[in-house]
Amino acid sequence: MTKKKKYIFLTVLFLGLIIVCSLLVYNRKVTEEKVEEEVSQLYFDEKYDYINPNISFEQFEKAKYDTRQLRGEKRKVLEELVLKAQRKQEAITFLNNCVENKHPLIVGTQVNAEWVLDSDVKMKAVEEKSALFDFDYEDDLVVQLKTAYQKIKEVAKEKEKIDKILKDLPAIFSPTREEEDIEKYAKAYEEVVKQREHLNNVLQNKIFKEHLVDYATSMKNQTADESTESQPLDHLFAHEELADLLTGSPADFRPLVALTFDGGPDEGTEEVLEILKENDVKATFYLQGAQVEKNPDLAKKIVEEGFHVGNNGYDHSPFSKLTDKQIKDQIQKTQEIIEKVTGFKPTSFRTPYGQERERTAKLCAPLKGIYWNNSANDWKEKTEEGIYYRLLSQVKRHTVIRQHASIPMSRQALKRLIPMLKKKGYIFVYPEQIAETADWLKGKSEME
Repeated sequence: MTKKKKYIFLTVLFLGLIIVCSLLVYNRKVTEEKVEEEVSQLYFDEKYDYINPNISFEQFEKAKYDTRQLRGEKRKVLEELVLKAQRKQEAITFLNNCVENKHPLIVGTQVNAEWVLDSDVKMKAVEEKSALFDFDYEDDLVVQLKTAYQKIKEVAKEKEKIDKILKDLPAIFSPTREEEDIEKYAKAYEEVVKQREHLNNVLQNKIFKEHLVDYATSMKNQTADESTESQPLDHLFAHEELADLLTGSPADFRPLVALTFDGGPDEGTEEVLEILKENDVKATFYLQGAQVEKNPDLAKKIVEEGFHVGNNGYDHSPFSKLTDKQIKDQIQKTQEIIEKVTGFKPTSFRTPYGQERERTAKLCAPLKGIYWNNSANDWKEKTEEGIYYRLLSQVKRHTVIRQHASIPMSRQALKRLIPMLKKKGYIFVYPEQIAETADWLKGKSEME
């Protein structure tokens, strides 16, 4: 080989080596970027704390495999991120499997405070998974995972305690050991109250309460007299806290009535408050935003004296003539006014004239629509006598009465009506405690 050919050969070889090395470096860079993207998709945030809830098991496995194909420090960093993600995902899956499907505990960055423990979860099974939450580092999600696990353990422990108490309650209620059975039942309720105060978990507490209501309903069905339905459960309702739990439930055999007043506060509100206080009964006032602005002291007085308030829209506009946005504005504006003036945030509404009930309920959820099955028609009736007998004739076993405090004859009728209802054995409650109100969203308005 001549000198010249040798030179050309070496030059070409050298250039080839440069190209191959460049390709190898480029390929490695492209591979690293690809794997970095795969790993980043496992996470929900740039800090690599929260896990993407839409990632599949196969994607986890692929990311794990691909990181192993890398070399050096980059492999170490990415492999650690994949392992952390997988460990967190296992912890999240366990927690979500501990609760009812409709209330998952952790999804992405969202941690649900209102979850319900699955009925099949046992304390022992929860404790056996403690190693899953023994992280050797901390970030935002790890802190939330550890907190959620502790809550799951606490609820599982309380659940087993309450389940045992309920299991020990007699399956058949006997009048001969009435006091003993009532005492056991009261103890079960006390445990539920403790759990509520300890964990402040509204939905879980509701489940425990439902178990107690079911048991009380069973007691009622076993002991009710066909003519009065009012035998040993009298002792339960004599217990103030138990009465609050059972009022309006299927276990409640008593006639119930809820007094409600629309359109205020106004010139008749003061007198109505006096009548209610004199008779020591509950009532709910459905207030208009414009009237609250006009009479803020009266609105405050209603709440300060222990009565409930609801939302009656802003200015009594017929909702049938309003757009969806206008309806939402009416309710939202009134919510803000009532809360600002009284410090009380209404949980229910009632539309003017009872119009657009279902539509408003959908637009303004979670506010609950509350209507009536006994109206005074006091804007039509001309006399106290007419209003009184109209209301009395429409009283049912569970009744929500609707009046207007602004009408003098209606206030006079109220003075006679309350003592008469008490004489008939009616218990005065809030309308939310009457289960049938849920069925009245389909009722007709006064203009139909």
